[in-house]
Amino acid sequence: MRERIEVAGKIDAVISDFTRLFNEYEKLGHEIINMDVMPHNMFSSANHEGAIGLRRVRAALSKPFDKIVPQTLFDEMKWENLATTEARQWSLPPDASETKAA
Repeated sequence: MRERIEVAGKIDAVISDFTRLFNEYEKLGHEIINMDVMPHNMFSSANHEGAIGLRRVRAALSKPFDKIVPQTLFDEMKWENLATTEARQWSLPPDASETKAA
């Protein structure tokens, strides 16, 4: 049981790191939306989902996350490293370290 408590503490730390990084990631997405160079469609709206990237984050989560809240959403996007999909979204070549992480 003590081992499980230790692992739970590690999960708590990872959740804390994830929350901090996710908030930073989302903030950067909102900054992108508000940039003057962000392309808009004919109705004057930006590609909000593309900039925020929540579908890409969801697709990057591993299968165990489906067990936590299985009914939250279904998305047909295939699993892929988030850094790789971000690079593709913004037409940037992925770093060598990003391809090795997958």
